[in-house]
Amino acid sequence: MGTGGYTTSNSMAINGLGVNTTFYALDGIWNENTGNMSQTSITPNPDSLEEVRVLQDNYSAKYSLMGASVVLLQTKSGSTTFHGSAFEYFRNNDMNARNFFSLTVPALKQNIFGYALGGPVLVPRYHGTKKTFFFVTQQWVDSHNASVVRGATPSADQRNGLFTTAIKDPQTGSNFPQSSPGIYQIPASRLNANSLAFINALYPLPNNPAGGFLNYLNPAPTILTQRDDEFKVDHNFNEKFRLTGEYFDERQSSVLSSEPDSGSPFTTNHREDVTLDQVAQVMFTAVVSPTMVNTASIAMNRYTVNHNIGGLLYVNQIPGYQATLPYSGALSTRIPLVTLSHS
Repeated sequence: MGTGGYTTSNSMAINGLGVNTTFYALDGIWNENTGNMSQTSITPNPDSLEEVRVLQDNYSAKYSLMGASVVLLQTKSGSTTFHGSAFEYFRNNDMNARNFFSLTVPALKQNIFGYALGGPVLVPRYHGTKKTFFFVTQQWVDSHNASVVRGATPSADQRNGLFTTAIKDPQTGSNFPQSSPGIYQIPASRLNANSLAFINALYPLPNNPAGGFLNYLNPAPTILTQRDDEFKVDHNFNEKFRLTGEYFDERQSSVLSSEPDSGSPFTTNHREDVTLDQVAQVMFTAVVSPTMVNTASIAMNRYTVNHNIGGLLYVNQIPGYQATLPYSGALSTRIPLVTLSHS
C-alpha cells in the first residue's frame, strides 16, 4: 500500500482470489483504475473517513461487481458546529538499519501533512446553519525514500581495453596479447569510439568494487510529491430530502532513481510517473418512509497516469555518439537499450 496514485497497488486478497477481484467504493463511487482493477483512484486521508466496511461473505447482490470482496469507504460531512483537525506524519532514517548491500543507511525523509475542516455554510442573509454544511480536507506528501539498486558497469580499465580474463580477438580467433602477466590488452585502435561514447555517458564508473560483477550501487531516493483535495457540500431541503455534491482530486508525481522497465540501475535516466485522478458525485437522497430510502446519483471516476522518461534519452544528448539505423522516424532518435550480463 501507499499514499495513493500509481505508486500504490491494492494488496487485499480474499477467499483465494487475486488482488484485482476486490471492489473498492468511495461514498458509493467506483474507486478503481478500471484498466487493471488493482489500484484505487483516490486514497483519502484517515481524518476524512467516517466509516470503513469490508464485505467478504453473503453480501448484497448490489456489491457483487468483482466477486471476491468489497471495501466501502464513507467520508465525513459537515455539521451544525465547526470541527477541524490538523496532522503531520513524519518518518526518517535516524533509527533505521543499514541495508545489507549498502555502505550507508538508505535515505528516508517523509512528511505527510494536512487538515480537515467541516461545519455550517455561513452566508450573509442566508440562515443555513441547519440546512447547508461543508467539509473540506487537504493533504500533502513529500517523500524521499531510497532503495539500494544493484547493477554492473564497466571499470575504467575495461573502458581502456584492459581485462584480467582472456579476451578472444574476433578477427584471429586467438586471445588478445597480455600487456603484463594476467592482463589482456585490446589495442586502442580496436576500441570503438562510438561504443565508448555511449558507455561513458550512460554507465557511471563502479562505486562498489566489493560487489564482484554487481559493482555498482544506486542509493538515490525515489522522490514523491502528492496533493489530495476533497470538497463536499450537503444541503437539507427538509427532513426527507438531501442533496450532496462532492469532488476528490489526487495529483502525484513520482520520480524514480532509475529506469526499472529497462533493467537499468543507473541515475543517468529515470522514470517519472505522473498520476492525475478525479472522483466526483452529485447525489439526491429521499426518505420515502421509515423503512424506505431512495438514492439517485450521477458520478464520475477518472484515473490517468503518464509514464515519462527523464535524463539521457535521445542520441543527440550523447557527445560523439552516432547511430545508423535501418529505419527513420521518431524512435530512430532514441538511444538503444544495452544491458550487461555474465555467465
